[in-house]
Amino acid sequence: MVRWTTKELVARLEKFCESPEGANARVSLAVPMGFGSNPNTKFDIKKVDLVPNAIIGSKEKYRLIIVIQEME
Repeated sequence: MVRWTTKELVARLEKFCESPEGANARVSLAVPMGFGSNPNTKFDIKKVDLVPNAIIGSKEKYRLIIVIQEME
């Protein structure tokens, strides 16, 4: 399991901002199946990735995806 500190997350986001693609990417949150079924569930960030935008007709060429997982 990956545990991110605020400093690590900010450093990762700053690295994405070094390129125009990363700096202008739309941000999305990838949530696990069943998300929201228990309102008290807490999540950790699993990973942060910059990926080509697969949405047809979208103006943005890239998306910054934050993948979360349920805390253990």
